[in-house]
Amino acid sequence: MLRSIFYKEWIKIGRIAILLTAVGLLLIAGIYLTVRHDLLLKDAELYWYDIVYQKMIYFNIFKFMPLVAGLLIGLAQFVPETVEKRIKLSLHLPINEEEVVLKMLGIGTTVVLTSFLLLFGAIYMWGLVYFPVELMQKTAVTVLPWLFSGLATYFLASFVVLEPIWKYRILYILTGGAFITLFYKSNAAGAYQPILLPLLLCVIMASISSLFSIYRFRKGEM
Repeated sequence: MLRSIFYKEWIKIGRIAILLTAVGLLLIAGIYLTVRHDLLLKDAELYWYDIVYQKMIYFNIFKFMPLVAGLLIGLAQFVPETVEKRIKLSLHLPINEEEVVLKMLGIGTTVVLTSFLLLFGAIYMWGLVYFPVELMQKTAVTVLPWLFSGLATYFLASFVVLEPIWKYRILYILTGGAFITLFYKSNAAGAYQPILLPLLLCVIMASISSLFSIYRFRKGEM
């Protein structure tokens, strides 16, 4: 059963996940080509000063990439389930409804995490070519909230799309949008280090939000 669900979900999100990962890697390549250009042709000391003391984020172009990726993967996975009424069939399989949805979410989460790990590894490892480990640790702390936002956006997208009642959908969109802004409050490098764990816990809590929508769907609320 799990293999069949994985195959079905991969058909929906596999290509777009690969495409988004490729776009992310191209963005990272552009970031470090720009860094190399600036270090070679501009004032390298001033560039370092801006990064170390002014907390300049040289990779700011990557900021919303995880959010867009999480949103598009979530929509690609769950919109067909609702528009084409596939979710009704899924919830009538001879297994627990929540188990079906959690397996679908688990597969989507695995795909999103795999993509984000590749992008995070590329940013960190490539950065070590130009910067010391201490600076790349601060870079990692800056990038992690953005990756968290992408994962949270994926969960919230599934939550909204699976919700059968439109007034709740609108409420979830407004609430979810406000929640996502928490990951983008600061433009200073490393600013989120003290609250990374609370942010991660919030994302984990968001991961089960879709079960509320499935509960109403199962009850026949429309």
